[in-house]
Amino acid sequence: MKRLALPLAALSLAAATSTHAAPGSFAQRDRSGNLLAYLTEGEDLPTGQSDDVFGIPGTDIVYSVRKDDTGVRLRFGKPGEPERNLAAGLSLRAGATVRAWPMYVAFNAVTPENGPVFLLGVVAKETGDRSGESASEERLYLFRVDNPGTDRTRAREMVSLPIAAERQIPLCPSQKEKEARQDTCRGELSYEAVLRLDTERHDAWPELVYESRASARPGLLMAEKSLPDGQLDAAQMVRQPDTLCSVQRAIRYDPLTGRYEMQPATRHLAVPADCSGYFLPPAHPLQSLCSSVSARVLVGQTRINDGAARQFSGARIIRQIKPGDTTSQDKRADRLTIEMDPASGRIVKAYCG
Repeated sequence: MKRLALPLAALSLAAATSTHAAPGSFAQRDRSGNLLAYLTEGEDLPTGQSDDVFGIPGTDIVYSVRKDDTGVRLRFGKPGEPERNLAAGLSLRAGATVRAWPMYVAFNAVTPENGPVFLLGVVAKETGDRSGESASEERLYLFRVDNPGTDRTRAREMVSLPIAAERQIPLCPSQKEKEARQDTCRGELSYEAVLRLDTERHDAWPELVYESRASARPGLLMAEKSLPDGQLDAAQMVRQPDTLCSVQRAIRYDPLTGRYEMQPATRHLAVPADCSGYFLPPAHPLQSLCSSVSARVLVGQTRINDGAARQFSGARIIRQIKPGDTTSQDKRADRLTIEMDPASGRIVKAYCG
């Protein structure tokens, strides 16, 4: 198929991934000839590389990702050429780890220098641990890379997407609940996403299809109601899919922004789902953010003091009120508001903001 020469400003890439196909057995091509496939693993390269180095099939280019004190760098090698290192410009938490995305897209076009263009990725894994709640998140950063392995190598981030997340949620804010619920004091939120190429498209820019699958254990964590008293039984602790956050969305190139942008979900929702509870909050070194999931767990519990509430929710500011009290309308990500019924001594509402 003829390869098209496009102006640099118009050239862009998209990609797809499958977590279920084995390397070498999976490939997709759209109607414009853009190809998605696995990179060649380092041990299968003629030069025999480590498992964190990949080869781009059909070329003599090797690709890897490194993170050091200066940041994340994309590294390209080619026989007879000096190694090329490009700064990725990613802002990550301290302790984050990075690895190369094991897939690539070969764009059916060439650069103005008549060189190849690929979409290559960096997967960054970040973790957090806050007041007994642990969480991890993997995010895929996709870069358009022109002329890799030469002195004209260029790279630009095109889109950032969450592809996996896990959160461990404490369900027992007090010793009383721990004794009552015994071994059912920890819940889990899970999120994963799959990217694929829309093979029916015939556009200059490939289109991505993003499919997410979210679930919670117990399923009650998704409900806007309190957990029942006492130990949760097996039926209550079963993992349930979160249908509001399990969606399919197209990702298309937008010439106005010069990036790929996520489109509305194919399944229309009257009110867009808030899926932020599955992910790590933005890093704020001087601020402790309130966990909305932990806040929801407090509803129905007995009275809790500010110190325990602060430790359980991660919030820096605790505001305790009674039903009907007037509160300020400003929003703060580090504040937890607890509404307590004086008659019963139980929490009837708890929310961040």
